Amino acid sequence: MDVYTEENRKKHKPDHSGSNNGRAKVTEEDVKKIRELALTISKPEIYKLYPQLSSTSIRNIIDRKT
Repeated sequence: MDVYTEENRKKHKPDHSGSNNGRAKVTEEDVKKIRELALTISKPEIYKLYPQLSSTSIRNIIDRKT
């Protein structure tokens, strides 16, 4: 019996990508909110609302690079 099958690895391997990462600074809801805000307010105003993020990170979220 082979316990190291691909199916077993996927079943038991934790997902630490995106907002599931322990060091993530924003959630998926934050990303959606930032993208919505970008339609109505300027980027410098968004930077003030999310001081934990760099301006580059916010720009990447808005431009859908992350």
